[in-house]
Amino acid sequence: MYDITVDLVPGLPQIPFRNGVGAYEGVVAHATSNYQPVGAPNERAWMAQNYEDAFVHFFVDWNMILQTASTDYKAYGAGPKANPRFLHIELCQVRNDGSPEASARFTESYNRYVWLLAYLLFKRELGVSSATLWSHKRVSNELGGTNHEDPDDYLAEWSKTWDNVINDVTYLYNAFTTPPVDIRKLKADEIRNEVEYMFTLLPQGDGESEWALNYFEQVYDIMLEKNLVREIKH
Repeated sequence: MYDITVDLVPGLPQIPFRNGVGAYEGVVAHATSNYQPVGAPNERAWMAQNYEDAFVHFFVDWNMILQTASTDYKAYGAGPKANPRFLHIELCQVRNDGSPEASARFTESYNRYVWLLAYLLFKRELGVSSATLWSHKRVSNELGGTNHEDPDDYLAEWSKTWDNVINDVTYLYNAFTTPPVDIRKLKADEIRNEVEYMFTLLPQGDGESEWALNYFEQVYDIMLEKNLVREIKH
């Protein structure tokens, strides 16, 4: 549903997760704790100058999902107990000034945020549970090594709670794992529309999602049965 813009900060440490390269065990959801109008690009610029102190894998704002560090390696996002295990995703904050523009920005950024959390969990088939989906606040309370309490306070500014995040991520994760419709009951034009819909669910540059490939295979087999395509034999 959303593109992921990849602009990795050069020179970051490349330290594998505790279970190996790319073997993250879950995600930690953060909020940036500051309000600035540019969003993710500004956060990346700050990170590029200060990564020896802290850096994360993604920033999410009202315009983009920006990947700033490789998901193959740990980041410095939530202390020595969480970092070897989890990816870190920062939500860029929008000040709630009561304006429709601010509300729209928050909604756009929040929707990208929960989508990304679900997608990253889905890519590793980790499921959504207390073991895989963490807030920075819960890391502070349960794992230690950090004392931040985001994103809970920021979410509260917009009448959202951590339970809302859990519910929304769970819903989106289930949408990834289960095809949205029974494609065998569709007509020819509906199948074509379903193929187009599937492309909107894939981030730019990622065509290797196991679920998506399996779903495309199902669609293709049914299109063969309905004589909508002709099989190419090598």
